[in-house]
Amino acid sequence: MNNPKKEDRATEEKKDTHNASVIQTYTMVSQLGFGMSVSIIGSFWVGHWLDGKLGTSPFLLILFTLGGVAASFKLLFDHAKKLSK
Repeated sequence: MNNPKKEDRATEEKKDTHNASVIQTYTMVSQLGFGMSVSIIGSFWVGHWLDGKLGTSPFLLILFTLGGVAASFKLLFDHAKKLSK
């Protein structure tokens, strides 16, 4: 005969494990999205600011924005590599 208390505890442990997994996934996705957006927007802003100071418009804006996109892809690939381990 099965003990109902043991079954309840097992069910609760499964729910807790699932909830922790969901929270961990949301955390990773939000971290990735935040990191990518800050990288691109920050580099865009720096390029725009430097173009204004140095009068090289739009050269540095394009250069820094492409650098930010490259950095965000590197972040994406690093996360993918971390997940595959």
